[in-house]
Amino acid sequence: MPGNIKKYAPRYSKYEGVVRIIDIKGRPLRLIADIISQKVICFFQKDAK
Repeated sequence: MPGNIKKYAPRYSKYEGVVRIIDIKGRPLRLIADIISQKVICFFQKDAK
């Protein structure tokens, strides 16, 4: 499924410069967003043991 948004949602192709589609099967992805500052960070987190 990896690719750009234009392939999967053509009506949102204006965002293809900032939106990417990736396959993360089996990887713990974290997404943290701050609505006040309008900033977001996305990262893979190692399992806590």
